[in-house]
Amino acid sequence: MLIRLALFLACVLLGALLPSSPSHAQEEALEPVVFIPGILGSRLEDSKGVVWGDALAMVRRFPDLRLSFEEPEKTELRATEILSTVGILGPFKVGQYSGIRKTFKELGFVEGETLFYFPYDWRQSNFVTAAKLRAFIESRKQLAGRKITIVAHSMGGLVAHIYLHDHGGARNTTKLVTLGTPHLGSADSVWTLWNGLGQLKDFVLGGEAQVRRTVFSFASMYELLPTYDRCCILGAPGDAARTPTNILDFSSWVKYRWIPGDIDGAAARRFIEGSLSRAARLNEIITGPRPKNVRFIKIAGDLFKTYTRVYFDGRSGAPVRWDQFGGDGTVPLVSAAANELDDSDTAIHVHSTIFDDEHVKLKLRRVLTRYNPLDQYAYQAVEGIVEVGPDKEFRKVRAIDISPGESYQQTGGNAVLRARVEDEDGQAIKGVEVRAWLNPAGEPARALVVEQSADGDYVARYTTPAAPGMHKITLEIPGLGTFEDYFVALTR
Repeated sequence: MLIRLALFLACVLLGALLPSSPSHAQEEALEPVVFIPGILGSRLEDSKGVVWGDALAMVRRFPDLRLSFEEPEKTELRATEILSTVGILGPFKVGQYSGIRKTFKELGFVEGETLFYFPYDWRQSNFVTAAKLRAFIESRKQLAGRKITIVAHSMGGLVAHIYLHDHGGARNTTKLVTLGTPHLGSADSVWTLWNGLGQLKDFVLGGEAQVRRTVFSFASMYELLPTYDRCCILGAPGDAARTPTNILDFSSWVKYRWIPGDIDGAAARRFIEGSLSRAARLNEIITGPRPKNVRFIKIAGDLFKTYTRVYFDGRSGAPVRWDQFGGDGTVPLVSAAANELDDSDTAIHVHSTIFDDEHVKLKLRRVLTRYNPLDQYAYQAVEGIVEVGPDKEFRKVRAIDISPGESYQQTGGNAVLRARVEDEDGQAIKGVEVRAWLNPAGEPARALVVEQSADGDYVARYTTPAAPGMHKITLEIPGLGTFEDYFVALTR
């Protein structure tokens, strides 16, 4: 282990001595990249201003995100740019894309010449967005007649798959890199449809009914429902009659009354049935034959506990239990890897900023540029290792669980940051020097006192900033890296 770590540090040191900017010859060789953000990742505006993309606007104008069940594609909102702040919708979070922008710049890409960002209305069906992606690419003269690489975060990867399959994208695309894409869905989409935004939703957005009505109008949400094996079980865990169920089967939605009563009407039923049908077709595209001339690179997060399986009561159809397995905290490993674990690259980073993982940056350099030959010797094995105790004993990590508190918090209230590091036997690893900071918007970072509880959790208590808006929590686990999460502070 020590030899491996020494080799890793030596490679890092040598890498630091190499020129960080690509040569002019390398810049000329760069294949253009189109970057597709994920759900929540594009700023949405109308004639009145920002609807999505500013922390407080997201709260004040949340009902304006609602689509019409009769004409979902008819909307006044337009996507203007990829997100420069943080978006939160229940358990779904997207961090600002400054990290991936910086990586592209360091690799020598120039926006408008060899790099193009594709913002889109993430509420719409991915099939609608894929058609717009084709128009976007065909309208750029810099891309005319050239081969391109698509790099997609989260749901953006689903858009890319449809573009390749339905719109002739395979003819001009050489590589598709997906970063935490829910190829086979995510149980978090079930959680959001059933639970809305969690605590404070009644105060912030006018009640659970309003939240669910808005979320149920997003065609894209149904295309994120899980389809991997045994993702959804009908019957409680101890029920002998429990059986896997297809959550895309509209008859189950009718039988178990999964459509909220206040929106259950003819238009809503047609909309949901059509959305589920498109989701089933998307699953056929994902699991079917892929273009042989396109190279697929899948980055799948691991180690973070991620909602993966949901049990529904056999009579009422209500969710009764949620099981957690490995993933990036939002998308299960099996889904991000498209059920091909042996043919995917692993990242140890949360979903919202998976592109900031050092392994991902290295992979992008290898895939997108003519990387330096030294990289072929770089340390690649992705296994979590932490140092424990004063003797710095190395321990392997099987899972990480980080909980920064609720996504929406009351200003001046008390909150708790929790982290847990587990070994290969599922036991808490104690004695790790975990550090944490609260980063209030526009203020210096405040170091938090991290204590270890009796059950092995690392706990830091803090007071939510008095200023409303978006704030950040930073957690550092030596050996694993630095992790960020965000929350919105609200005033009653």
